[in-house]
Amino acid sequence: MADAVMLVVGLGLGVPFAVFWAMALADLVKRRDWEFPPRKPGSNPRLFWTFTVLLLSGIGAFFYYVMVMKPYPRQRR
Repeated sequence: MADAVMLVVGLGLGVPFAVFWAMALADLVKRRDWEFPPRKPGSNPRLFWTFTVLLLSGIGAFFYYVMVMKPYPRQRR
């Protein structure tokens, strides 16, 4: 019984985190360089956020959402 509960809880948390992570990666790939928040000249914010989202997984995707996606929406064409 406990194993079934852990499975349901794990899937209930894991699937949304995986979807959120994939959504952040898709936005990261589609976003143009000038659409990232302003940083120091010569820096590479795409590389920074790619490593952050890939290495920190769900937490990195949350930070990306709060610091990039929400305040700087992508320009739709």
